[in-house]
Amino acid sequence: MQPLRLATMLAALTLLGTACAGTTDTSADGATPTPSPTATATAAETAATNGQVEIVDFKFQPPTLEVTAGTTVTWTNQDIFGHTVTSGTGPDTRTDDFHGVLGEQSENMGKGLTFSHTFDTPGTYAYYCVYHPNMQAEIVVS
Repeated sequence: MQPLRLATMLAALTLLGTACAGTTDTSADGATPTPSPTATATAAETAATNGQVEIVDFKFQPPTLEVTAGTTVTWTNQDIFGHTVTSGTGPDTRTDDFHGVLGEQSENMGKGLTFSHTFDTPGTYAYYCVYHPNMQAEIVVS
């Protein structure tokens, strides 16, 4: 009975291996098709479409986000340290572009917290982290 069980298991594994190996789609002429541009969207394009900025390793990602007017951008802090989204390029250049919780910046955002702002007017909006002024980025609204 053992040899039959072993043979059945080997047959099943062979079938499973064949199914998992998959095949490559080819066109009628045998060429492998190229993925369409929509299937290969970049992370930056995805971020722009969704209006998403991640804070990772003391950096805003992407450093420049291009969106259309009316887009709501949401920043998410993935770092273990607190950060802010503060309009301007540093402590001496703060502006009131974001009209956030504190007038020109987000509250202190701990890990996993978010801040959102809707950009209605075209222009370039620089921002930084008030705790880490070297963390700088921008939103470009068209």
